[in-house]
Amino acid sequence: MAGPSEYAFELAICKSLPGTGGYSAIKVGNAATRHADGGDDDFVADLALDTAELFAFIGATQPEE
Repeated sequence: MAGPSEYAFELAICKSLPGTGGYSAIKVGNAATRHADGGDDDFVADLALDTAELFAFIGATQPEE
């Protein structure tokens, strides 16, 4: 009998985020993977930073800067 997998748990969380967590997009997999929609990788491992999320945040919170 197979128990729950970590990947299934991750997918369940990712599917719930846009509706309940205020997220506009989801990314599935570890930090080195692509977007759930197949887009390019935005994670810079050296900085431990998702550049797409950073620039979206800056644009939304500091439009005049």
